[in-house]
Amino acid sequence: MGGSIEGSQVAEFYKLCPAAKQDIGSIRSFCDLFSGLLRFEQTGGSGRVCSSLHARPATTPAPIVAATANTKASSQASRSAATDSASNMQHALALATFVTDNGGSILGSRLGDFYKLHPEAREAVSNIRRFCDLYSDLFCFEPNGGPGTLECKLPVRLGIAAPSPKSALLPTKASPAASLSASGSDSSDADLDAIALSLSAFVAERGGRTTKTQVSKFCAQNPQAKKVLPGKLEQFCDMYPSLLRFDPTAVGAGAICCVQQQQQEQQHAEAGSEAASRSQVSHHISSKAAAADAQESEEEQDQSRLEAPRAIKPPDASDPWVCVDPWSAALNIGVVAPPASEGSMRRPEAALPSHLVSHNENAHNADERVSSTAGYEPEMPTWAKQTTPGSSGASGISDDGEHAASIHSEAVASKSGHLVGTCQGDHPSGAQLQDALGHAQALCQVLAGLEAERQSSCAALQAREARIALSEAVLAEREAVLAEREARLGKQEEKLQAALDLASKFSQDLGSKLAGLVAEA
Repeated sequence: MGGSIEGSQVAEFYKLCPAAKQDIGSIRSFCDLFSGLLRFEQTGGSGRVCSSLHARPATTPAPIVAATANTKASSQASRSAATDSASNMQHALALATFVTDNGGSILGSRLGDFYKLHPEAREAVSNIRRFCDLYSDLFCFEPNGGPGTLECKLPVRLGIAAPSPKSALLPTKASPAASLSASGSDSSDADLDAIALSLSAFVAERGGRTTKTQVSKFCAQNPQAKKVLPGKLEQFCDMYPSLLRFDPTAVGAGAICCVQQQQQEQQHAEAGSEAASRSQVSHHISSKAAAADAQESEEEQDQSRLEAPRAIKPPDASDPWVCVDPWSAALNIGVVAPPASEGSMRRPEAALPSHLVSHNENAHNADERVSSTAGYEPEMPTWAKQTTPGSSGASGISDDGEHAASIHSEAVASKSGHLVGTCQGDHPSGAQLQDALGHAQALCQVLAGLEAERQSSCAALQAREARIALSEAVLAEREAVLAEREARLGKQEEKLQAALDLASKFSQDLGSKLAGLVAEA
């Protein structure tokens, strides 16, 4: 049925089990009576009967679940673990009730009767030895060479469970019924143990903590508990500290806590914190490895950049030293720079006649002098107007022309040296800034990893301090209980000694009287 049925479907159950119809009566009252197994929900019609042993369906809308499925995986896992622990706790309380009702101990072969009453607990209690080890405060299992013996520690235990059943059977220990008999209760140990188990299950169903008002509802559902708990709730919790704990500091008149539920929640929280710390450490290690790989790759790139040969960029066409000037064009002489060789650029002046070189240089210098004047058209020199080679050779090349050619060669050499020096210089400032930024980022990653490691260490230290403080509080509470018991034992010993003194005095008086009677006789 999926863990729940509608109220109208109960008739089908009556067809299968007609004898149960008279015993059940009102379905709502029956569910309230067995709240650890069944739960009645009013849905507007005939209602719904749900099994308390199944996890309640989630009420989150589907779009929200789909949107938050990836971001809340860990919280869902923790809630699932908490639900399983609560279900196992209910199975443990049901088994403890079964063992208590059968005299406090049963043989392992009797577990079949328990499975018939609680078939849903078969899977959880299949390995009885492991289950008893998990709930060692409630059960003790002894193999005995056969199916073994399962014993519940509650009937022979006053509050704190003894290490073994034998050490719990002490003549000086008072039973729970004897503790409440002084207050006017006539309930037996088995009744009180059953009430404690039922109350623990009742508190566990409500999140492990409830108020006195809710306990009054529990008393209304359990008439036997109504005779014991009112006015004695704190004393009753002190009798069963492994199941119940009374918190007087809570808002109102105090609260009742399920000890087993809180211990399991604390264990789950500690496991979650340990998993988170391991995740932080692995993330820190991976970030450090990634930073080291990034730094190594940057160093390899820097080394390859230093070792790679630098190619000289060929000159642009906009360079005035490689362009064809108008005077050279007029003389049909195109001067173009050859490809760079061995880190320098040289113009082929040596390949031209000296008189052509001087002519070209003089014309080029004249062009540069007049190029800045708007609308100025340079006048052709007389040597350029001559059209015959004879007239050109007759004019002769003066020393000034050769000097101009040498000046031009020096200018070309200086410019080539400047270009080569620029290409062979240090790294550009942008590359240096990029390298520095990479090193800074790697350093920041290392610092962030160290900070995460420090924070995880601080969190672990705080958790350890909290556990130590909790252990100290539990130890102090146990010492207080032991001190109270010792005080009670001291008072009982005083009363016993007084009774012995009185009996001794009475025997002495009786002996003296008997001696007098004998003497008179």
